[in-house]
Amino acid sequence: MIVPMKKIHMIVQKKDVGAALESLRGLGSVHVEHQGPLTGPQLQERREEVEALMSAIEVLEDNSAGKEADRQEVSDWSATVNRVLELSDELERHREEMAKRHIRIAQWEPWGNFDPKDIDALSSKGLHVRLHAVPKDERENVPKGVTLETVFSLNGIDRCVVISTEKIDLPFEEIKLPSESLERMNARQEQDRERTGQIHKTLSEHRGYLGSLEKALRQRQDVLRFEEAASGMRADEGLAVLKGFCPADACQEIEQKARKERWGVLFEDPSEQDLVPTLIRNPKWVEWIMPVFKFIDTLPGYREKDVSFFFLVFFSIFFGMLIGDAAYGLVYFLLTAAAHKAWGPKVKDHAVFFLLYLLSGMTILWGALTGTFLGQNLFPTVFRPAVPWLNDAENVQKLCFLLGAVQLSIAHGWRAMLKAPHLSFLSEIGWIMVLWGIFFLAKMLVLAEAMPGFVQWLFA
Repeated sequence: MIVPMKKIHMIVQKKDVGAALESLRGLGSVHVEHQGPLTGPQLQERREEVEALMSAIEVLEDNSAGKEADRQEVSDWSATVNRVLELSDELERHREEMAKRHIRIAQWEPWGNFDPKDIDALSSKGLHVRLHAVPKDERENVPKGVTLETVFSLNGIDRCVVISTEKIDLPFEEIKLPSESLERMNARQEQDRERTGQIHKTLSEHRGYLGSLEKALRQRQDVLRFEEAASGMRADEGLAVLKGFCPADACQEIEQKARKERWGVLFEDPSEQDLVPTLIRNPKWVEWIMPVFKFIDTLPGYREKDVSFFFLVFFSIFFGMLIGDAAYGLVYFLLTAAAHKAWGPKVKDHAVFFLLYLLSGMTILWGALTGTFLGQNLFPTVFRPAVPWLNDAENVQKLCFLLGAVQLSIAHGWRAMLKAPHLSFLSEIGWIMVLWGIFFLAKMLVLAEAMPGFVQWLFA
C-alpha cells in the first residue's frame, strides 16, 4: 500500500544544519524538497564521483567473460575506478582502430602485400608507380610509354599498377596508396587483438571489487544527497529552513527529536500542487512483484493506488495458464533454485528468485489441474488431471472471460470507492454492470450459450 505522507517544515540554526541533517538521515524518514539551486564546486565534485563509480561498475558488469573473480575489498576506490575507466577507454580505442583497420585490410588484400615506401623509393629513382582503376573498354586510351599491369578486376573495372618513366596524368581514377603495408596492418591488428584480450583479463580480475565499489557508490550517493539537502535549504539571518515530506507515522518520532534538539517543526497535509514522493509498504510476499514493475518502469504516483497485490495474483494465474505444463514448471523451478544457490549470496534483493518460484509453482499447479506433462498426457494412468473440466477448450474460454470480468470489476470498484461520496462514483458502478453484460453477451456470441434474462437490465 502507498503510505500517507505529511509535509514537513523545519527551522534550525544555520550552524546546526549538518548535525540536523545527520539526525534526520539517522531517522531515515524525510524526503527533502530543495528550495534553492543545487550548484557549487563541491556538489559538482560529488556528482562526478558518483558518475565515475557508476561508469566503472557498468564496465565491470559488462565484462563478464571468463572465470568469476573472488570478492575483494578495495583499499582505494578512487584509484580502482580510475584504473577501470582508463582500461575501458583504451579498450574502446583499440576496438575503433581494429574496426577501421579491418575495412582497410579488406580493401587492400586483393592488391597483395607491398610496402608503399618501396614505391616512394622508386619514384626518387625516376620510375613512377601508381595505382589506377581503369575501365576495361578504355585500356586502349593509355598513352605510349606507360605500362599497365592488371592486379584484379571488379565489376568491369581493372585495378592496375601503372608504371612510367615520366609522371603522366591519366584520365582514370587514381587510388591513393595506403599508409602502411598489408603485412604491417595485419601485424598491428594482431597486436591490438592481443591487447584487448589482456584488458578483458585485467577487467575480469577487477570484477572481484564489484561488491566493494557498489558499497562505495551507495556511500557517495548518501554524501551527495546529504550535501544537496544542505545546499537546497533556504537560509537567512542565521536560520535555515528545511522543507520536505515524511511518512505520517514518522511524525511523532521526528517531533520528539525536534524537541530534544530544539528545532522548529511544522507538519501539514500535502496540497494538490505538491509533488509528493511515493513510499510503498507491502507484505514481503507482495514485494515479489516489484522486479516486474521495475522492468516495465511502472510505479504508482502518490495520489494513485498501489495495485501490487492484484497484479501479482492475476499475473501469476495468467503465467501458469500460458505455460500450462507441469514438466516445464518443474524445470523452471529447478533452474531458479540453482541460480538462487549460485548467485543468492551475491544479490541483496532476492525478490526475483521468489517471484520465479511462485510462477514456476503456478505453472506446475496448472499442469497438475489439466494433467499436462511435456505438452501432452504422457502418463494418463499416473498423471491424471485434477480438474478434467479444464481440458475442454470452451471451458477454458469461459474461465478467461470470467477472469477478465473480475479483474476489470475490481478496477472499477476501486475507482468507485475513491470517488465516493461524490455521485460520480455511480459511473463506475455503471461500468461494472456493462462489463458483466458484455461477459454474458460474449459467452452467447462465442460459446453459443443462452443469455440470462437479467442481462438486459444490466445494459439498461
